[in-house]
Formats: sequence, C-alpha cells, structure tokens
Amino acid sequence: MSRMRATLVRGNTLAEMAREFDLANVCAWGPAS
Repeated sequence: MSRMRATLVRGNTLAEMAREFDLANVCAWGPAS
C-alpha cells in the first residue's frame, strides 16, 4: 500500500494521470457530441 501511495504522490505520475483522464474525456465525449 505504501509503495502505491509513494507512486501516486510523485508529480510525474499525477501529471500522467491527468493527461490520461483528459484524453479519456475527449475520446468518450468527442464523437458523441
């Protein structure tokens, strides 16, 4: 658990997750709208 927490706290990991969520939103909503 602490290893996962340490990985999530890393700035690079958080930035990558944010990018992935933005891309997921575009892919999910782009074609439908």
